[in-house]
Amino acid sequence: MPFLQDLILYNAGTECPQPFIVWSGLATLGAVLGRKVWTMHGDRFRIYANLYVNMVGTSGSGKSTAQELSRDMIVDNFPNLLISDDFQSAQDILKKMSDDTNVFTWNDKAGLLGEANKIHEYRPFYAIVDELSNFLSTDMKAMTGLLVGIYSRSTFGTGFKNDPNKNQRFRNPYFSMLSCTVPDWMMSNLRIDLFTGGLGRRMIIVHSQKTKKEPDPFIPVGGKQALARAVDHLKAVYHEDFNGQLKRTTEADKWWRLWYNDPTRITQDDPILKQFHETKHIQVLKVAMLLAMCDMPFKWEIDVHHLQGAVKMLDDLEPDILRLTQGIGRNELASIGQQIMDYIVRMGGAASETNIRKFFGRYLKNNEFTDVLQQLIKTEQAFVVSLPDPKTGVPVTFFMIPTFYQGYMKKKNLPFVSLTESAHEIELELKAGQDVPVSSLPAGTQIPVSSNVQSASGTQRK
Repeated sequence: MPFLQDLILYNAGTECPQPFIVWSGLATLGAVLGRKVWTMHGDRFRIYANLYVNMVGTSGSGKSTAQELSRDMIVDNFPNLLISDDFQSAQDILKKMSDDTNVFTWNDKAGLLGEANKIHEYRPFYAIVDELSNFLSTDMKAMTGLLVGIYSRSTFGTGFKNDPNKNQRFRNPYFSMLSCTVPDWMMSNLRIDLFTGGLGRRMIIVHSQKTKKEPDPFIPVGGKQALARAVDHLKAVYHEDFNGQLKRTTEADKWWRLWYNDPTRITQDDPILKQFHETKHIQVLKVAMLLAMCDMPFKWEIDVHHLQGAVKMLDDLEPDILRLTQGIGRNELASIGQQIMDYIVRMGGAASETNIRKFFGRYLKNNEFTDVLQQLIKTEQAFVVSLPDPKTGVPVTFFMIPTFYQGYMKKKNLPFVSLTESAHEIELELKAGQDVPVSSLPAGTQIPVSSNVQSASGTQRK
């Protein structure tokens, strides 16, 4: 997929995680496509390519790098496309969207929507949000109402109290969003009613963290040319003559029906994840359409690999969505639990209980701390292994994330079972009371590392 590959190449000399680059690229492409490219859900519903992508990461995780790239490409090349301010009310956004200066048009020469050569209008807006907390802070109820209501509507009404033209209604809004936030805010500020009310299932939540360090960020060889190609790609799909319907191939249609009718794809266990699953098919169609639009030359077809790719990309996000939303609508202890899980991940996948208590014990009483750890175990967010100190033989308790634990059990030829049901004492070279170093990770544990990339100046980077 040349468009995404070019963005990845351009950013290869930064610390920005690849998932942020990929999803911000798709959000940008969707914002530029506008309400002139679509696919059908049945013969009644038109699905457009606008996305709400929310990148979640700790401070310095690289999410701003991906967002700034999106903003720069829009501001430098598409000045007529409205983008958001850092602090902006829902009322101000709607006033700007409904203004007569914000009207984009395209000519339906083929008569795909009825009359041939009919001019169609739409009103786009791209919210590029540095901090989702700031974006929602002015009036959370009004802003979430806007985000939920305008997502797929063919008309939208303003009707503000002091609006001289009350009950004004404009047609064909096209709202896209690329936002950033930190895990702590997700845990402590979002309420469960925002998700069950519709905002959560419209958002694509992308959680990632740095996988490499680059003391001197650089543009790799071919990076500037890759960015130029990506911009040219956006310009091509932005043009008013670029319009029409993407249709599924016969093979893709068969695959779609099998996947859609699979009763096991919708979870019943978690109220938030269930919301995602109930409307996941819409996100799959949107992402598959965008993946098809990443290819050159444009074929106006959605093939099986586009649908499969979309499902995999969304499936890959779910473990983090479940983890990030564990504490939404619950008590403050859940936020501490989330921070503990982030700490274990940063330590390479496993950390001793001694160090966990040392770093987080200041926030909780002893009984509260025990409750938090027990909750992580019961929900299988963390697995417990008791390992003997090689010097003293005294058992040391370690908490492991599922992928680390699964790889470790695989290496030791032990079944992948929940340690809440069965405890295993297994050997590991470690120092008592210290975190497991990355070099000690078991086979099967995936640790992304930066590949050798050559800078534009000719310097070999590792």
